[in-house]
Amino acid sequence: GRLGVEASFSMHSGARWAQRGQRDDHRGERAILIQSSANVTAILGAGLKLRSPVSQDAFGPGAFGENFFVDSEDFCPERVCVGDHFGVFRDGRRVLLLEVASPRSPCGLVDQALGQTFTIEGVRAHCAKTARAGVFCRVLEPGTAAAGDVLQLVSRPHPSWTLQRVSGLLYAHPTANMNYLQRAGKAVKDKTTDTIRRDEWLGSHE
Repeated sequence: GRLGVEASFSMHSGARWAQRGQRDDHRGERAILIQSSANVTAILGAGLKLRSPVSQDAFGPGAFGENFFVDSEDFCPERVCVGDHFGVFRDGRRVLLLEVASPRSPCGLVDQALGQTFTIEGVRAHCAKTARAGVFCRVLEPGTAAAGDVLQLVSRPHPSWTLQRVSGLLYAHPTANMNYLQRAGKAVKDKTTDTIRRDEWLGSHE
């Protein structure tokens, strides 16, 4: 459905969404989370200095709590753009249509599960600035998805706005990277705290 996989519990589809001060019309922005083999390969090859060693198997499908895991070297932050439309195809027929909403900003649970490193060297911080934690998508045309389906790009209206670029602008500054989670919690309560401050924004006039 429009809010994601049926019978799947997510924050945006439950009561906590409203409790955190989020708007009802924004629930669909996080409907589907997709992770890819390209992201996993890149994380494993990033040379992160983790306190607790993590096996390659620990980064397998489901490690990031995603709804879909895509086996693709092309579904990566360097290529996928905000606003991209991806169709899910089965036997040549489109059965679902998604729109890329944003790169995922990972929470501390990522570090708890993968490496126990709660610093700028950890998996969470690395994924935040590189957009490797997955992709949130809106559901434009509800349908079904199953193992073996093909995810195919349908249109790319904003080719200059890759997920890599967006995450770099927002979270490449170390202070922003290490503080966005705490600031977001305060912002829910006081409605004034900036998650990313002006001096941390790494700049674009577009």
